[in-house]
Amino acid sequence: MMVSEPVLKQKLSFLYPRGRFMTEEEMLRDKTNYDYIFYFAGESVSLGTLARKCRMMELWRRMSERMTAQGCMDAVLPQVLMNYPGKKIDTIRRAVAEKYVLSSYYRMVLEDGENYVLLTTETSEPEGQVIFGDISFEDGRMMQEKKEKTPRKNIAVTGTWDYDFWVYTESDFLKSLFLSGKLDMSFCIGEVFELCRTGKYISPRHCRTVSIGDLDGAGIRQNSGETGHDASGDVIIHGGDFLMTIRGSAFKTAVVPSELDGVSASSNLLVLRPIGRYTSEYLKMYLDSPVGREFIKAISTGHTRLNIRPDRVLKIPLLKAEAETIQNITVMCMDSVHTLEQAERTWRETQQKAVSLMIGGRNLTEEELCR
Repeated sequence: MMVSEPVLKQKLSFLYPRGRFMTEEEMLRDKTNYDYIFYFAGESVSLGTLARKCRMMELWRRMSERMTAQGCMDAVLPQVLMNYPGKKIDTIRRAVAEKYVLSSYYRMVLEDGENYVLLTTETSEPEGQVIFGDISFEDGRMMQEKKEKTPRKNIAVTGTWDYDFWVYTESDFLKSLFLSGKLDMSFCIGEVFELCRTGKYISPRHCRTVSIGDLDGAGIRQNSGETGHDASGDVIIHGGDFLMTIRGSAFKTAVVPSELDGVSASSNLLVLRPIGRYTSEYLKMYLDSPVGREFIKAISTGHTRLNIRPDRVLKIPLLKAEAETIQNITVMCMDSVHTLEQAERTWRETQQKAVSLMIGGRNLTEEELCR
């Protein structure tokens, strides 16, 4: 174990007499090989200097070389270090990749709210695979979900440690779009849509609220929204906003109509607001398409149910389009939603008439039909 102060070495040795404790300087000079090493960076580096970031990565690289033939190391590092630009850090990442020792790459969020990665390195299978996945914490348990895998040599050949790149390109469909240049990792949803976070556009108490159950295949069901609900933690929505489910059993999207301007959306719905020429209708058609569904599948961390982190949605690459194309797709979406809403309304009226005949002529209310 590495300690920050020499005085801690003696104190810890009393508690763990079989352990070995070293300062950072001693660790860098150490030549002993170990069966198992655990390295936890322990704090965010978002505000640290470049020298500090490089030192943290260099410690990881040095320790990855101190494993026995059958040894392994688990390292928890701030995710920002995996994509941080600069020749010095990139040289360190490449040095590890070229050793063919990386065996797994999991992404997770710890209690401090920071994004981290859990990297496992081992020397036993240089021709093996790198497993990519997500770690979540449910009911006090750590859950690991494997997403994709790629040969270790691919990390060395490409030189990229971008988690999303490897998860997305394991889909042959998405890979073809990236290779053709139609998709670009640098142009994402977050470039043209703003995330309306809980706490920023807070609704008043007892405001009408749109929830997951109010979204159907086309949009937001008419007469939706519960009242008398304590919506103090929900988000105020406006006409033209984009809604999507981030939890639940099914993925649904909707564009907020002008009639629902000023109501709130429950915390199980993500609210995005256009900040450029791309419209919510364009985004709906994109995420509802096979391309969008592939991305949603890749970023969801739920084992049996949908579980999507908002920041992951903002990083989904978006297909670029000219203004005329965006306008045409927007009109197509609006026309289709209108047609589907009419069809649903007709179907619900038919249901009401049928059930009314079954129970002797009593008309059911809209609320009873929705149950």
